[in-house]
Amino acid sequence: MKDEYICALSGVAPTEEETDSASVDLPEGWIEITVRRVFPNQRFFILQQLKNQAINLTLAQIPEEQREDATESVRVQVDAQYFAYEASLKDYEEESDTIYISPPENDEAILAEYQKLSDMLGFDTLLYDSDDDIPTQQDEYDDATAEEMEPAQSEDESSDK
Repeated sequence: MKDEYICALSGVAPTEEETDSASVDLPEGWIEITVRRVFPNQRFFILQQLKNQAINLTLAQIPEEQREDATESVRVQVDAQYFAYEASLKDYEEESDTIYISPPENDEAILAEYQKLSDMLGFDTLLYDSDDDIPTQQDEYDDATAEEMEPAQSEDESSDK
């Protein structure tokens, strides 16, 4: 799993700690960006032109007074001739590419680049607006320690307030 994810901005791979959370398919804190593009299948378009040409060539060989009556049967015949090939083609093709970005809050340079990318593409960074908002491991430790060290209030002290 670790080999699949390389940060597009820094080239780093996820740490063991980030990949330990196997409950999701993306390392913890990493960002996945997928770009999809859909466009007409040129082979499908060319096949439609070939079918129209075959219909027109066949109808040109039929006397004018009989063409109108023969048009539908010629269309069915040409459709049947190309049915198998046409069934194997899709109207549209799709290209997609996915990149990964390591947790931006762990590196100021990656965070700055990620915020530029987010602004340029017009999506919410889903992160933090300023460096002051970025929690560090020390902040988390301090918060946990503070909770442990708070003296337990007795019921008398609570009711006095």
